[in-house]
Amino acid sequence: MNMKNLKKISIFLPVLIMAFMVFAIPGLAESGEEISRDELSSQEFWELHREEAQEAIAENGSLKDNYRLAVSQANLGYVRETMEMIDEFADDFDVDKLEEEIDKELHLARMGSENILYMNYAAFYYSIIREPEEAAGYFARIIERDEGNVWPYNYKATLYIEELEDMDRAHEILKQALEIEDNDYTHLLRAYAYYESGSYIRALNSLRRGRAAMDDLEDIM
Repeated sequence: MNMKNLKKISIFLPVLIMAFMVFAIPGLAESGEEISRDELSSQEFWELHREEAQEAIAENGSLKDNYRLAVSQANLGYVRETMEMIDEFADDFDVDKLEEEIDKELHLARMGSENILYMNYAAFYYSIIREPEEAAGYFARIIERDEGNVWPYNYKATLYIEELEDMDRAHEILKQALEIEDNDYTHLLRAYAYYESGSYIRALNSLRRGRAAMDDLEDIM
């Protein structure tokens, strides 16, 4: 596996999730979003949102329902499922349409709401429109409320690698992520960050530890 492919694969999931945000089918239904994080684990919280979004989509759900599903899957690390969803959608909606659909949630997030779903809406929205500092700020707020979830760390680190080009900060974030969970994808991102920093031996060592994630992503690309 050469480093060109490593770079392609290591950024694949965040780009995949962000791309999905503008591929959805409009409809009439609008799902409820008042699920409390306080009494649930991160996994349970996002699984509930995922299930509700899937039910709404099955009933001809809205763009917001599809966005909610994508955000939920991003927080659960479901790569294959998201790929399958993208293949199902043919209509490309612009960012203005997306912003219109989630305007209330974006406003509340900007006003300081600690609702994890709304902060995720904002974090991925700003990632889509390529405002990485804003997006990173929302991911930082998400981590404070959902600190046991490794995926916001991964997405925040990706912004520092790809957009902000601050490898030292990316390494700090990825180190924090690995203290939470020995995540294959985190190791893959770390390999990419080391490679971009010129630390090729460390990149290879991290690549070995993230090999399962690489193999999984290669298989579906």
